[in-house]
Amino acid sequence: MYKINLVRGIGDVNQPRVPILPLQYARYNRPLDLTHANLRAVSPIHVEYLRNMGVQASMSISLLYRGELWGLIACHHYNAPRYIDYQARQSIKLISQLLSTVLEIRKEDEETAYTAQLNTYEQALHQQMQDDWDVVQGLTKHPITFLDLTTATGAALLFEGKLHLLGDTPSSNEVMGIIEWIHSTTTESVFQTDQLPNLYAPAEEFRTKAAGLLLLVLSRQMNEYLLWFKPEQIQEVAWGGNPEKPVVMNPQGEIRLSPRQSFDKWTQLVRNKAQPWQPMEVTQALKLREDLLQVVAQKANQIRALNEQLRFSNEELEAFSYTVTHELRSPLSSIKRYTEIYQDDYGAQLDESAKAIFDKISKASDRMSMLIRTIMQYSKVGSGGLTLKVLPMRELLNQLREELLAGEANRDLTIDIGATPNLEGDQTMVIQVFSNLLSNAVKYSRLVPQARVSVQGNQRGQEVIYSVSDNGIGIDMKQVGKVFELFQRLDSASSYEGYGVGLAIVKRIMNRHQGKVWFETFPHQITTFYVSFPTHTS
Repeated sequence: MYKINLVRGIGDVNQPRVPILPLQYARYNRPLDLTHANLRAVSPIHVEYLRNMGVQASMSISLLYRGELWGLIACHHYNAPRYIDYQARQSIKLISQLLSTVLEIRKEDEETAYTAQLNTYEQALHQQMQDDWDVVQGLTKHPITFLDLTTATGAALLFEGKLHLLGDTPSSNEVMGIIEWIHSTTTESVFQTDQLPNLYAPAEEFRTKAAGLLLLVLSRQMNEYLLWFKPEQIQEVAWGGNPEKPVVMNPQGEIRLSPRQSFDKWTQLVRNKAQPWQPMEVTQALKLREDLLQVVAQKANQIRALNEQLRFSNEELEAFSYTVTHELRSPLSSIKRYTEIYQDDYGAQLDESAKAIFDKISKASDRMSMLIRTIMQYSKVGSGGLTLKVLPMRELLNQLREELLAGEANRDLTIDIGATPNLEGDQTMVIQVFSNLLSNAVKYSRLVPQARVSVQGNQRGQEVIYSVSDNGIGIDMKQVGKVFELFQRLDSASSYEGYGVGLAIVKRIMNRHQGKVWFETFPHQITTFYVSFPTHTS
């Protein structure tokens, strides 16, 4: 008898606990002969497991999705060892590749369709807020609400001191409790989890409504938040035997693995867990926050308050710039100058250890000077007026590309520039935006053998949108709250040079232009940053 099983969801909590033996032999596309002792790579426990089940040979076909194992076609032969010839193994390998390709195409088609639907909803919500000139009404009082932006079953908006609930949500007091907990436990502007009761004990009481949580901070000072909730999905996990009883003792006192006489499954209920948040859901939620904040900033009374804050901020930035210029740069220059003088005069008398120390002092001074210049650059973005004019984007982007390629001559790096509609903006600041985005794309794709960076622009209605994509390391969606924050660096970027200022500058410049910046990412595959400029910023 020859039995074939399809095992899906490898790595998920639903995966039965089975030996990893089929995975090992899937690499070689050859069967396991349990009667031969020369297969030393096979664990004796795995051999015993299959033999006691009556299996004489085993083989599996891997199904891959985006380079990761998605599932297996597991083949077991019971009567005797079974050998597969080379031609058959090659055919099996081809089947694996074809099935993996079809799987990837289908999954990508589903993701593309779902992303397009979310884009439509997000644009409708943005238009509703602008038409109504009211954030709450635009998000909650139309057939399309911000609940439709994700697969959540409930949502909440805390805005201007009032809490608005949509769908199936915890009570108002419970939602406020969640917000207070978030406010006291994290400073990040984005929080997501699919196991809220395991992190926040009171959520045990309402896990049927909010075992999953996606929260966006609109303003900590004003205590304004967007929240989405997903209910608990009780999962029945099937294991290949009771994991709490892996062995039994027979009457002779011998310890045996258990169970060993059948393929009966042992089931377990997994609670306090919701469906995970998909990257495209988080991306659209972030873009909605940008739309909402833009509408708020355009309201007259809010603009007056923001202008007052801006006046105080400019005064502080001017004082800060003065301090940096005169109190930090001067002594730092002196340190570097005196170090160089000492090396010139006494360098021949210094041993190698002393020379190394002086070199470290000189390099540290250079890094400090660079950091000071970066901070001053950030502070200048918020002060002064904008000189708006129509910019020749093709010319500006080609110049940036040539500069970057000249500095990366030893790499297999391609920078493609597609459509380049002109836009209206301050030339110095716009160049700075694209310089930072392109530099990041080049930097974070440095470890990729064939780095590819692309720029694409298009005009949609009353805005010009540009995208900058790369195939580098990407961004962990659990850390998206740090992306545009000053001096905040992601864990995955810790080994790359930088200070966590570039994207903060981009965000600040886009705010000055009444524009928006957001991104979407698939780590180690493709990451795209978007910037949109209104066609009439004046």
